Amino acid sequence: MHRSRAPALAPHDDIAPPPASADAPSRPVAGALEAALAGLWAAMLRLKRVDRGADFFMMGGDSLRGAALLDQVRTVFGVEIPAQALFEDAGTVAGMARRIVAARARAASVRTIPRRPPGAPVPLSHAQARAWFLHRLDPAGAAYHESRLWHIDGELDVDALRTAIVQVARRQSSLRTRFAVVDGEPRQHVDDEPSIPFEFVDLSGRDADLDAEVRARIERPFDLAAAAPVRFTLFRRASGRHTLLRVWHHIVSDGLSTPLLQRDLTEAYAAARAGREPRWAPLAVDYADYSVWLAKELAGPAAAASLELWRRRLADLPTLALPADRVRPPSLTFAPGIVSRSMRRETAGALSAIGRDRGATPFVAFLAAFAVLMSRLSDDRDFAIGTPVSGRVVPELAPLVGFFANTLAIRVDLSGIPDYVEVLSRVRDRVKEALEHQQVPFERLVDALGVARDPSRNPVFQVAFAMREHGTNELALEGASVRRDPARHGHAKFDLTTTVLDGPEGVVVHWEYRSDLFDRSTVERMARQFEVLVASIAAAPDCPVASLPIMDAATRERDRRRLEPDGAALSGRDDGASALRGDRRGVPMRRRSARSPTGRSSRRRTGLRTRCARLASPGERSLRYRRRRRRTSPSRGSRC
Repeated sequence: MHRSRAPALAPHDDIAPPPASADAPSRPVAGALEAALAGLWAAMLRLKRVDRGADFFMMGGDSLRGAALLDQVRTVFGVEIPAQALFEDAGTVAGMARRIVAARARAASVRTIPRRPPGAPVPLSHAQARAWFLHRLDPAGAAYHESRLWHIDGELDVDALRTAIVQVARRQSSLRTRFAVVDGEPRQHVDDEPSIPFEFVDLSGRDADLDAEVRARIERPFDLAAAAPVRFTLFRRASGRHTLLRVWHHIVSDGLSTPLLQRDLTEAYAAARAGREPRWAPLAVDYADYSVWLAKELAGPAAAASLELWRRRLADLPTLALPADRVRPPSLTFAPGIVSRSMRRETAGALSAIGRDRGATPFVAFLAAFAVLMSRLSDDRDFAIGTPVSGRVVPELAPLVGFFANTLAIRVDLSGIPDYVEVLSRVRDRVKEALEHQQVPFERLVDALGVARDPSRNPVFQVAFAMREHGTNELALEGASVRRDPARHGHAKFDLTTTVLDGPEGVVVHWEYRSDLFDRSTVERMARQFEVLVASIAAAPDCPVASLPIMDAATRERDRRRLEPDGAALSGRDDGASALRGDRRGVPMRRRSARSPTGRSSRRRTGLRTRCARLASPGERSLRYRRRRRRTSPSRGSRC
């Protein structure tokens, strides 16, 4: 990588000096490497200078600036530094310089992906193989169609846009790849020239039809063997008003592929308007090279050792029993619902700070809080949460569109009476271990675990959690204003997927759910409970998580009044949101008991009594409950 390819840094005008401390003497940078790093840090933090020993976060850094800094370090120095390192030894200029030197020293032994021999058969990656198999089971289904919708106002050069799409497809081989069976095995076939459909639809005066037109094109099946599963549709809505729809199959894409496509399309459109070639750095490899390389890697001893570790870690994993509003259908459906709520930046920042003080990234801090909520709503203490990783494990893969993403199953342990700090420590250790062994494809892990296939639920985990930044490589079309449509036209792949979006305007939490399992009101309540729980953790991270409030005062008082006089039952919902409602209406208690012979139903009844008592005022609690609280609660005088 060349320094000239580094993204533009913030200017140095109107910037503040670094925070000074009387007991922290200045430590000027030493050497050219530290000087270059200090320049990146100063530009990112808008400081005039940065001492070599100053902590990134103490100088005003946060998760967004940290991710942007690491992206620039990767571009300028060609070295990948994980985000966790900012909380460890790379949190200072001196420490990051040492990381870069060590990474360069290991460069000779780092795995590289060779180009495949011409004409060699190209197998499907494990992720692609599963997507292909599911498509064969339901070729008319759209569960694995991914879409993105942009509204474009102003001057739009339609011919330039069409040319730009072709140029991007020439660059990204995944957008020219078909999937056909050869000798009984599915293979990738990369076409020399792209043939991506670009449909123009005039909807002038028919704005009301846009949603139906978009939905019809999202649902339209792909023939994976006939052509690359990608298509674009441009809707003309009025003079100077257009909407662009992109639909592709998951077999050629993942979450990171969208910002990569947007970045490439932005450059290609500007080039087409200017009558020049796009200014792209050449790609070292393509997805087919990766697939051939991956097959060899997964046949080696390192992958076998990682697979064995995963098998031990996930052995005898119970199923999370998150109560639902309706009985689970006999087979998976993907009808989605979405709830989005903003979270106060101060609250989110306080939780991130707790994690930072204990060597955990904001992602781990929020994942731990989400695990606590799932435990509180289900009464389960041992379950797994899925989380995606990019899967681009070597630098050559970073700019490629394709299905690289892997899913990690993080097993959560909330046994005993842990406080949030303890839960954070457990989750941090599990996440670190999972990232160290992320090369094992989830599909291969499922096979190795011998999980009994249940058509009504996903294997291993039913809820997922992710955290990402907002506005990375958004589409920009020169001469026009582009706005991404936030509406979801996708499919809910899991019972519940929670995504924390950290952006410059604040933190937004998206809750995607299967609408055949949950009512919108139930998920809205979960979202409110999460906000209250995060605030509770921020106020008292050393209190047992089972005692932290997850309802605001008004809701607690309303529900308390619904208690029957003897305090033994509720006429509405309790502190566990849909838990009671799920037990009463969605999945009868006797069915849960029959399905779970391990005593879960008795634990659920115990949790019910505890939650009911927690809702009541101290004077209404039974003597037995108060005695149990004395045995399990912190000592008198604790703020818990």
